[in-house]
Amino acid sequence: MSVKQPDVIDFVARDPKTGDALLVMVEVRDWNSSPIAAQQLDTKLAAYSEFILSGALARQFPEAANRPVRIQLDHFWPITDAAGTKLREWAAKLAGIPVSVWSNRRYWNPLLKFFCTVAARFAGSRPGLVRWLPESNSRLVLLTSAQFAAEFCDALRLAVPDHRVQIVKDLEIRVVDPAGRESGGFLDNAYDHYKSAPEHKADVIQKYVAGLLETRTIVDCQIDTSRIIPVMKDRAWIAGISAGMEARRKEKSLENVHDIYNSELIVVYAEDSPRNIRYLTRSDLGALNLAVADLRRLSVENLKRLLPEPEIRNLSGIYQITAGGDYDASLLLLDSLWRPEKIQVNGEIVAAIPARDCLLVTGSADAGGLSKIARVAQEILAQAPYRISSKLFVFRNGAFEAFDQRRDEDE
Repeated sequence: MSVKQPDVIDFVARDPKTGDALLVMVEVRDWNSSPIAAQQLDTKLAAYSEFILSGALARQFPEAANRPVRIQLDHFWPITDAAGTKLREWAAKLAGIPVSVWSNRRYWNPLLKFFCTVAARFAGSRPGLVRWLPESNSRLVLLTSAQFAAEFCDALRLAVPDHRVQIVKDLEIRVVDPAGRESGGFLDNAYDHYKSAPEHKADVIQKYVAGLLETRTIVDCQIDTSRIIPVMKDRAWIAGISAGMEARRKEKSLENVHDIYNSELIVVYAEDSPRNIRYLTRSDLGALNLAVADLRRLSVENLKRLLPEPEIRNLSGIYQITAGGDYDASLLLLDSLWRPEKIQVNGEIVAAIPARDCLLVTGSADAGGLSKIARVAQEILAQAPYRISSKLFVFRNGAFEAFDQRRDEDE
């Protein structure tokens, strides 16, 4: 096991001495063996924090719900200054939840382990365990979902002081205007965005307050078909939305219009506006007299017109393709972009879309490039808002399909 696998929660346990819920990550490498080891630790800590903040820990391990939580790094080599900095930073970020951050030194040599254990007993401590504390001037503390929802509602009340704003449950809010008309909203995306950039909390809240107010004003307006765009999602997104609705006791089924792209991805259709994105429903299609079969062609043509010309950047052996940043992953749907003369790689074109605003490309025969985009995709997936997938996709027969590197090497 290693911190270079950010999508894996190594161990979840209960400390028999303290009763704490214990989330353990294991690093057997020498920290100095890789120049990016400290960054990988940062990504792994972000993934563990997301596991806690998202409620996944409490859902999967109900017995941990009301216990103190401890993230613990078990390591076999001394902590470097760079790794220690990351541990202190996350101790600061998680202090308000509160979740403590610890490291635990392990030893391959049983004799060395014995002497360290004896020394720890004389010192009245547990051998190898170190609690990491924030720097004294650290101010970057992550909010829980409840704290974030409260601050968001305060900002919304300032924007519309004549409205009643209430927190219904978790990240769900209700807004009632002076005429008694009620509307609701979910803050999941806003909270995800905040967690990826907590230092920009005020800007994130203001952005989503403006978006929510815009949604309330246009909810009964006709959709502008010239601004319908395709949004790439993974299939787990459907399950996540449905689970969220079930958790909030919503009987209404998922209505967002989508179609299947490949075994891992779907295409969701939405109306894009300067401040917001409004996902289309079946009733929207009926009002527009549009069929689902017409949406792919229409939305891709809109995407070509609305986005700037894609820019292809060479980043030390892999390519990053950008076109404004908001819907870069949707560029997978632009057939004209994937011609051999446009992007020249070693082998077939392989792409990663870890988030809505990220598209990375390399060649199927470029082992170094494949390793790099797979690693970068995992790192981005652990921290970015609007996450999609850590999987790789290969361009074949005019479309992208899931890429199985081992199977391709065997053939």
